[in-house]
Amino acid sequence: MKYCWCVSLTALVASTILSSCSLPDADRLDKEANAQILQILERQKGRWDGEALHQTMDPNAKVAIADTTSICDFYSSALGPLKDVGPLRRVNFRSGVGINIPEYIGAYTADVSCAKAKGTASVSLHKRAGKWYLLAFNVNSPAIQNALGAEQKAASTFVDQFVPSLCRTWNFEKLEANADSDLKSELKNNSLQSKTLLAVSSKGLGKLEKYNGAKFTNFTSVEGRKVYAFAASAVFANGKAIIPITVSREADEWKVRSINFNAGPK
Repeated sequence: MKYCWCVSLTALVASTILSSCSLPDADRLDKEANAQILQILERQKGRWDGEALHQTMDPNAKVAIADTTSICDFYSSALGPLKDVGPLRRVNFRSGVGINIPEYIGAYTADVSCAKAKGTASVSLHKRAGKWYLLAFNVNSPAIQNALGAEQKAASTFVDQFVPSLCRTWNFEKLEANADSDLKSELKNNSLQSKTLLAVSSKGLGKLEKYNGAKFTNFTSVEGRKVYAFAASAVFANGKAIIPITVSREADEWKVRSINFNAGPK
């Protein structure tokens, strides 16, 4: 399973099972994660440093240093140097059970102040074989959206066309036709599992009643390509759902890198 630097595993066919963490040593692990994140952010103060971020990542992720450098160069341009970091807020803390997965995953946010703008940093890290590694890092700010400009709007338009179209038909071939080369390979290699997940989503959520649009959540670089992440929301016959999706341009066309369906109450 391939990692995207900032976004996630390819969510549709991930083989990981995660559960909310209510561990006896959760406080200790939370303190460890906090200390690691603060150390990572401290090294970014004064100058966004892609190499320093890359050094904290799990080698198994196989993320290119060019991608972390590209993101940090973008932050330098759009936000200016990092100046201050507010208190960390824990979003979730999970334990994992499955194949080749981390022992624990922690996700945190913090308000940050940069020379040109303020924003919110989101940091995820995992503990594998007794050591913490960076899993995801991004900063969201209106300044970033302004810097991304027309391309982000084009990505948003594609998402708002594709998601309701898929949700009306739950058609595997439609997903496959709009998948980027990496996701298409995942779908081909896990065809039965992927089709089953779509069928389960279709049965569980039911008919699409209302599509509420997609909200931009973050931007990153994967193998030199810009990747845009959105959270779409919709109302189905059996309840509401949040639909995280990432997209990028491939051969001058917008393509889906990952998509997932998170059901909620009606």
